[in-house]
Amino acid sequence: MKSALFTLPLVFVMTAISASAMPEYTEKTRQGCKTCHKTEDGGELRDIGLEYSASGYVWPPQGGYRAIAPLGKGLRSIIGFLHIMAGFMWFGAILYVHIVLRPAYAWSAPL
Repeated sequence: MKSALFTLPLVFVMTAISASAMPEYTEKTRQGCKTCHKTEDGGELRDIGLEYSASGYVWPPQGGYRAIAPLGKGLRSIIGFLHIMAGFMWFGAILYVHIVLRPAYAWSAPL
């Protein structure tokens, strides 16, 4: 049971899919796929595509957004896993103090 609780979130993190070209965006912007993507099939974005996504999918992209290169799937998975583990540790520490140590432990400490 405990291994399932650990494995299930790990499977969700590791199977994250990357975004691809969406026909709705071409209809909304009246631009071709290659305006934002390097190939007609979608995939890797050009700078204008990164700016479009950073601006909240507003066409033309409004200035003031810094386009950053997309992270690789492996790196995103590692960052996501570390983020989830940090959350578990944070809430685990809170639960440990409040359930195992009890609030009375905090009041008995010398000043």
